[in-house]
Amino acid sequence: METNFLKNWDDKQFKQVEKIIKKYLNSRYFENSHGCRKNLFDALGLAYTSTGNYAGLWVCNISLYLDVKQIYKFEGFALGSSGFVYAICWDENENEIIFPIN
Repeated sequence: METNFLKNWDDKQFKQVEKIIKKYLNSRYFENSHGCRKNLFDALGLAYTSTGNYAGLWVCNISLYLDVKQIYKFEGFALGSSGFVYAICWDENENEIIFPIN
C-alpha cells in the first residue's frame, strides 16, 4: 500500500478527490437515523487540512462506518502521489485501516 500522501492539493486534485469520494459513497447504501437515504457527501462536512503529515478531507459532521458492526469509522480521505484516493478509517482504539477507493 502506498504511504506517500501529498501534503498539499491544487484545485485540479481537489476536484478529482471530491469526484472519487462522491462516486464511492454513491455506490453504497447508507441510512440516517430515520432510515432515509441522505446525500452523504454534503452530510459529511468534509474539511480540508494540510497542516499534518499529509493533506486530507476530514469527516466533521457525522459518524460514518465502513462496516455493519460499526468498528471502523471513516475519519477522512487522502490523495497519494500516484493519484489514488484513500479512505482512512479508525477503530475505537485508533487502529488505522487505509484503502484505495478508486
